[in-house]
Amino acid sequence: MSIGFNLSKVVAERFDAFEQLFDENQDDIIVDTALNTGFNPQTQELAFSIEVQFQQGKNVFIIAQLTHYYYFENELVNKLYLNQGSITLQKDFARHLIVLTIGSLRGYLIAKLEGTRLSLLHLPLIEIKKLLDEDLVVRIDSTTYEPN
Repeated sequence: MSIGFNLSKVVAERFDAFEQLFDENQDDIIVDTALNTGFNPQTQELAFSIEVQFQQGKNVFIIAQLTHYYYFENELVNKLYLNQGSITLQKDFARHLIVLTIGSLRGYLIAKLEGTRLSLLHLPLIEIKKLLDEDLVVRIDSTTYEPN
């Protein structure tokens, strides 16, 4: 039985950690999260990119970005086209793909921070409903399909 899509690749786009900017005596850590998407009509891959930044005051001390690329079979792509310029994913399906991507990012952070002072920090739970509260419309650009 085919579900119409699969994870085709995972790319660690960015990782920066600045231990010297982290103050263990401060509890005011802010974690910002950003979601970007893109679609490549030639390879039928949909990209979900999650970036997180850990910050204390004005100091950003961890930046990490990871992208999941999902391959979509023809039948599923045809169902998703709104018009020539975009596809729409139902919010529950899009949230599922986001959860998978965040899980990979969480593991990536644990592995990259292992053995450092920053290893005590973990990516907190993220309310997916706040990150995506409606169906996801992904614009298709024939010249570029990287996450934007």
